[in-house]
Amino acid sequence: MQALKAVTRTFGLLFLLGVLIGIIFITDTLLLTTKQNQLNYIPADADLVIRIHSRAIIDQTIQSVLIDSEDSKLVNSLYRKLKHQKKDGKKITPNGIDYLSDVVLFKMPFKTSYVIGVLVKLNDEDAFEETIGSTVTAHRVAITHNEVGLILSYGGKENNHASAIDLEQLADNILSNSTKKQKAPLREDKLISVGGKLGRFELDISENTIVFSGEISPNSSINRLTRAQLKEKGFHISASNLSELPFEDLPITHFDFNFLGFDEANANGIPKLNAELLVGFKEKTDLIALLKDKLGDALLINEKRQEISVMNQLFFFKKLNDSVSYIGSTQTPQIEQKNSSTLFKVSGEPSSFFSYKSDGIALALMEMNPLFHATKQLALTTRNMDIRMVHKNDKGVEFTGKILFKKGTYPINEIIRFLISANLML
Repeated sequence: MQALKAVTRTFGLLFLLGVLIGIIFITDTLLLTTKQNQLNYIPADADLVIRIHSRAIIDQTIQSVLIDSEDSKLVNSLYRKLKHQKKDGKKITPNGIDYLSDVVLFKMPFKTSYVIGVLVKLNDEDAFEETIGSTVTAHRVAITHNEVGLILSYGGKENNHASAIDLEQLADNILSNSTKKQKAPLREDKLISVGGKLGRFELDISENTIVFSGEISPNSSINRLTRAQLKEKGFHISASNLSELPFEDLPITHFDFNFLGFDEANANGIPKLNAELLVGFKEKTDLIALLKDKLGDALLINEKRQEISVMNQLFFFKKLNDSVSYIGSTQTPQIEQKNSSTLFKVSGEPSSFFSYKSDGIALALMEMNPLFHATKQLALTTRNMDIRMVHKNDKGVEFTGKILFKKGTYPINEIIRFLISANLML
């Protein structure tokens, strides 16, 4: 009997291995022979184009989940999700999209606003029209042509100089020779490629690291800002020259934020936050008056001692000048005048945001939230991150970034696990 079980188990493993090899072979064959017609219909007027390289994502996912990691827990989670959907009577209706081909997203001006377009390769035009094409609204249409599906969504407000007829006419023009076209971002070796009038961006995964790279060329030169800056500590986020970004309502010119972790929980069960924030405004601004206006009676201020109490937590504040202020758990922060070439930076260990100990009901309830729990688990598997935008020259900005996962973990596995836990997929 034991021998029979051993033989059965062996044949079972061989069968699964054969299926896996077959999947990889068929996937590679289909992806090599599929014509990427959807790449030929990107409007020349599109000022932003994103190309999602499905072949690279599928190859890396199969390699990571099924071969390298042998992650049985993740496979079981996917199986349970599918089984639960079947039990609830939920079915995935075929929509005719060929998910083995690349997906292209673009943004272009239209009427008084803009449209977001999605170009996909189809393997069944009828199915696409019956599912996605049948959900036409005043601000969203979907049409097909030459085995290509196009979904257009208008970004303006309701009744804002655009209708379904306008969008259908635009879609017809895009899927024909009536409008000029542009080439898709050419980095086929990257998982995601972004191209546009302002520059380029690529994302890839190498071993246990997610890697970003790109260059931005703004329409006008960016002047380096000499300003007061916090010395980098802990998990650090900083930004400069925010006043030069195209956001009219943004009142801030620069900021530095250091997250230094948590102390023991106070009387209400909430861990004491250790953090520092230095912020500069476009105009003369009283940060304390601003906080008081937003928090009201929850904020207790001692002007003489320059102290603020929020939810039984003590912070200190310091006014550097009429438009720059500091608030934080450190009474004597390290601040220096500096001319930095870095426009934006995020660096440190994400897990530090979840290194708290508390029996309080508030955090217990947060832990029960699927998105919070999934974010925590993802952060705990991440070793370090370093993302920054740096002056390359007066009219160029270089974008680089790395998210390093802990030894023995796989980025794609952790991303899929996050999506499942947060109920963002299936």
